[in-house]
Amino acid sequence: PIMKRSLGVLFVGMVFIFIGAMFFVSGFSSISIEHAMTPGEVSLGIVHAVTGLGLLRLMPWARWLALFLAVVAVSISLYVLYMSMVERLIPPPMAECLIVLVSGILVLWYFLRPSVKTQFTRGR
Repeated sequence: PIMKRSLGVLFVGMVFIFIGAMFFVSGFSSISIEHAMTPGEVSLGIVHAVTGLGLLRLMPWARWLALFLAVVAVSISLYVLYMSMVERLIPPPMAECLIVLVSGILVLWYFLRPSVKTQFTRGR
């Protein structure tokens, strides 16, 4: 039997596609002499968009990639929050870091749930 995609997977998949698109939009809108779109920004945009498409198709590799990206996001957010306190950054990037931190934790929690994990099994 074909496993139906849950609304949560649909939502997270669309968010990943949106994030991927935003890397391109922000990169292309800020292209100037001072800031050219870096290969890292292009790569992150592609990885997020492909992950989102894979999530929508319930591909097992996409679930693992989403978990990996969430771990990276949580780690970077905690590092930036720590460094902003140590270096006393003015203004500290608290809002952005907290949004990314909470989002990453929610993705980890959601995609590690057994009911969500079963949606990504190959024997659909």
